[in-house]
Amino acid sequence: MKSILKKVAGVALAAVLALGMFSCSNGIVYPVMETVASPAFSVESGAVNSGTEVTITCATEGAKIYYTTDGTEPTASSTEYADAISVTAAVTLKAIAVKSGMNDSAVASASYTIKGTVATPAFSVDSGAVNSGTEVTITCATEGAKIYYTTDGTEPTASSTEYADAISVTAAVTLKAIAVKSGMNDSAVASASYTIKGTVATPAFSVASGAVNSGTEVTITCATEGAKIYYTTDGTEPTASSTEYTAAISVTAAVTLKAIAVKSGMNDSAVASASYLIIPTKATCVPGDFVLKDGTMLPKDIILTDTQKSNVVAVIVRAAADGKPALGVGIVHNKVAWCTSDAEGFKIDITALQGKKTSGYMDGSDGWEKLKAVCSDAASNPENYPAWNYSLTYATTNNLTGDLAEGWYLPTMAELYTIYQNKNAVDASLSKAGGSTFGTNSYWSCCQYSNSNIGAIFWNFSEGYMVGDAKNNGGVSWNYHSVCSVRAFN
Repeated sequence: MKSILKKVAGVALAAVLALGMFSCSNGIVYPVMETVASPAFSVESGAVNSGTEVTITCATEGAKIYYTTDGTEPTASSTEYADAISVTAAVTLKAIAVKSGMNDSAVASASYTIKGTVATPAFSVDSGAVNSGTEVTITCATEGAKIYYTTDGTEPTASSTEYADAISVTAAVTLKAIAVKSGMNDSAVASASYTIKGTVATPAFSVASGAVNSGTEVTITCATEGAKIYYTTDGTEPTASSTEYTAAISVTAAVTLKAIAVKSGMNDSAVASASYLIIPTKATCVPGDFVLKDGTMLPKDIILTDTQKSNVVAVIVRAAADGKPALGVGIVHNKVAWCTSDAEGFKIDITALQGKKTSGYMDGSDGWEKLKAVCSDAASNPENYPAWNYSLTYATTNNLTGDLAEGWYLPTMAELYTIYQNKNAVDASLSKAGGSTFGTNSYWSCCQYSNSNIGAIFWNFSEGYMVGDAKNNGGVSWNYHSVCSVRAFN
């Protein structure tokens, strides 16, 4: 009987245990309660984007979830979870799951911070037209961020070229850049587009540099449409602050024009320059000006071309003033005697030609006539008077025609002294033209030496004085004196 009861009791205990129940010492039987599964968050703790949706689930079917967002422990009195929670600021979510007849779950917790966004990259040069070779740097205000960029217009990513050095812009290009840092949102994409600046065409002058007539109109043009031209007349470099060109410029004095062309979005042009001298006239010429074979003149400061040089026949030695015409000297000189020892004029006292300044006249244009009036061989044998003959035949020797074929003569002392006074300007021009310079030579005048029938007066250009010498030579040590031919230009 006892064994039967033991078996029955064992079976009952097993059944109770199978049912999750247990018996206390007082004989009362109690059930054993299960625990609800802990809630689970769809997003793990950490930095998230603002607005991230976090869902909370529980593996225990039928359990209700309650949560807090202020760090306090949740209970069945807390907010019941119904919809995903949007994380828009740093927060700690705590949740508990509850089901009737079961133990509440353990508290689950997840903490979130809001991810920052990396600052947008910045380009050192704004979009637009730039000079070829312009260096563009890219920076980011977020410390530790890395910059990646593209040059083909595609969107940059962390797989694009990493920025390390300034980018040289040598052709039209669009740069795009993004900045990236771990734990932060990538920056917005920055973009800058560049084209290469063109250069404005260099201004052109309608009249080339050189000698021009007073009042010549010079226009300035630029091949770049829409460009503005600015110029100066004082030799300074022009800028956009200089005088703007609007109308032709009248050249009335020696001047150097400089011009620059400017257009927005383009490099300024190179500076163009043109220098002008005023062509002199018989009334306005000055010592050093040139006389050409056709009778026209060129200013002394001009740089002669080879053609011009070959056409120079005289250099002005005296400007027109005080009722006197301009006086010029031939550019080719020679060394010969005043006359030969066989000439009648060698020992004749030619009173009309006596004097240190000549008698009764300042120019020697009638000197030959005065000589012929006394010396009968002058007309028939001009070779007896080499200095005179050389001066008188200057036009023939140099193939001059027209007005310049006449009027050349041997100068007086007064005229030689005038040349001496302007020797620097005269010699400079004679040298430019490839002619004979006065230098330190001595030159015959047409004047008779008053103290000796056989002597004539010459001017020493080395020391600046006049003295007499035998007509048939130039002195033993000096050989023959030089001779030039002069002419008035009325």
